[in-house]
Amino acid sequence: MWNEIHRTFDNHARGIKCPFKDWKLINSRRIGLRTQLFFKCQMCNFEANICSEPTKSNELDVNTAAVAGTVTMGIGYAQLEELCAAVNIPCMSEKTYIHNRENLLDDFQKTVMNSMKMEGELEK
Repeated sequence: MWNEIHRTFDNHARGIKCPFKDWKLINSRRIGLRTQLFFKCQMCNFEANICSEPTKSNELDVNTAAVAGTVTMGIGYAQLEELCAAVNIPCMSEKTYIHNRENLLDDFQKTVMNSMKMEGELEK
């Protein structure tokens, strides 16, 4: 990921030597616990953005991982909110938490059903 970001910010304009110091943060967007940062080069006006974590589809994103942690520990949104406050991190909204929890519980249920089917086949 770092190499990709480095390439974007260092080699964005052909023929123009735009140093990193010319990049300015123009906007940011929070998506739960993930942050997306938007930059613009002051030399050539090229714009790029990066996320605070990789966005690979085969890995748990930070929001799903945080919700999974609360579910497996038997706690809920209020405790996650307290934890985030204790470490001075803005917490995801309750709506985002519920959305992620519902998706996660659906996935848990599918996994349990598949596991039960496999065990039933073994017994048979």
